[in-house]
Amino acid sequence: LFRTADSFLRGPASATWLARLQPEQDNLRAALQWMLAEHRYADTAWLIVAVAGFWFHNGNWYETGQWLARLLPHRQVLDIDLRLAVMIHLYLAGRSFEAFQPLEQWNAEMVQLLDASSNLVLHASAWHYIALTYYSTDYPRAMADLARANALVNQGEFAQALPLLLESRDIYQQRGSRYEMAGSLGTLGLLALLQGDLDRAYLQLYEAVTIATDFNYQWMIGFWQPVLGYVILYTGDTAGARKLLTESLRLCTELKIPMFVARILTFLAEVALWEGQHDQAAQWLGQSLTQEADPGMNTVYEVIRLLVASRVATAQQQYPRAAMLFGLADAAHCQIHYAITGPVRALADQSLAMVRESLEPTAFAEAFAAGQQMALAEAFDPNLM
Repeated sequence: LFRTADSFLRGPASATWLARLQPEQDNLRAALQWMLAEHRYADTAWLIVAVAGFWFHNGNWYETGQWLARLLPHRQVLDIDLRLAVMIHLYLAGRSFEAFQPLEQWNAEMVQLLDASSNLVLHASAWHYIALTYYSTDYPRAMADLARANALVNQGEFAQALPLLLESRDIYQQRGSRYEMAGSLGTLGLLALLQGDLDRAYLQLYEAVTIATDFNYQWMIGFWQPVLGYVILYTGDTAGARKLLTESLRLCTELKIPMFVARILTFLAEVALWEGQHDQAAQWLGQSLTQEADPGMNTVYEVIRLLVASRVATAQQQYPRAAMLFGLADAAHCQIHYAITGPVRALADQSLAMVRESLEPTAFAEAFAAGQQMALAEAFDPNLM
């Protein structure tokens, strides 16, 4: 049943098949348990590969990781292509399954399997995930390997990302794959937010979340619903933003995706700022730092978090620290190759002006320059925050 369903989960019939599979999960787990107990490792691997798309769709990466961890000691008995497929799913589940991290440790084994496999589909997928492990520390190399629109957006390469996103959206629309459109629409909405077009951002993010909700695509809801809440905040609806972000926090905590949780907590910190609850804002921000999976990766979200941290320090009248954080945010902003505009930047600029007025020019310049020389990871030191 799950092997058959996997062929339909990326097409227009996905909602029907998702509804059919939901009540079968206990039977699925019983089958996996039985096959492992009977040492039927190839059958176990095939079933995990078949169900991984369904669990990914529901945001249940963690359970995929749990079953993969039990199969992993026996992977040597699998044929090359099946073992490679298992390893690919290990990379995917590894985003929320700490036992597989750091993912770089599996790269050498993946490359050996690729040398022995002639399956071009597996090659494309495997190189995609290998590239993902490099781009946080060696982004140019990863970008040369794969022109990935989301990675381009994260690094501020908006002009290059936009045509890729529009093309992917159009292809999915032509194929009738509505649920796949959610990713393209969500990223387009993020671009609109960062460029200051709140109306367009709201429409695209709302459609992305609606599609994900229609198909019960939990991971996609967790990814884009918080950004929609952030846009709603900038329209002035703090209550609506807080409600949506609180729902998102509950979901992403259940999904066990630290990166998503960290992002939501940052957005909640900004909601608290809007409401004048400065101590609460600092608490949300501090919690976000404990959830971050990779504080060394500089993306647009990290720039936003640095700007929020700078504004929290300003609101608490901790002006030297605020100046230093603004300096770090400025340096990080320059690294992502695009100037964030719109309300995100406007509020930061207001706080920056207040910090300048509150410090002697020399003191401000020294603190700002010190921040510019900091490593990004230093900003995530709880003693600094």
